[in-house]
Amino acid sequence: ISISGSSISNYLFNNLDSIAGSLSIYQVSNNNPILNFNSLSYVQSGISFIGPIQNVDVFPLLDSINYLSIQSTLVSNLGYSGLLYCGGIFLGSNGALTNISGFQNLQELGSLTIAGNSNSILQTISGFQNLQDLGSIQIGSHPFLSDISGFDHSLIISGTIEITNNLFLSACSI
Repeated sequence: ISISGSSISNYLFNNLDSIAGSLSIYQVSNNNPILNFNSLSYVQSGISFIGPIQNVDVFPLLDSINYLSIQSTLVSNLGYSGLLYCGGIFLGSNGALTNISGFQNLQELGSLTIAGNSNSILQTISGFQNLQDLGSIQIGSHPFLSDISGFDHSLIISGTIEITNNLFLSACSI
């Protein structure tokens, strides 16, 4: 399923419970929450958000997904409280993102990449307190990031850890 356009007013997918492929939502610019996937609990491949969308927390029942990609959005806080497993999360150049706090029930994650740039205002990563298994993690180029306490607990990391170019990060909580 692909949803795109700059003047979308409202999409309701209240009865959609699964997607056999992937879901892409891109170049949607609207200040209102425009998407409603209240029944969606399964997406076989993954979900991608690309462009100036402001609300990506539209999947209250989603508990497992292969990948989640959120790029170049206007999202300020991010999280999927129902998500238990994810193969990979990629967050790139989300200029309004200040806090990642809502992955509090995620238990297993294949890879996590949080890529910033000189315009990044991300300050806190606090929402991974129940994460038990993590394949690899990469956090880079967030000039205002000062807190990654979401990883300050017993955690198995089976791959690489790469945390670079985060000027205000004085303590690594991993």
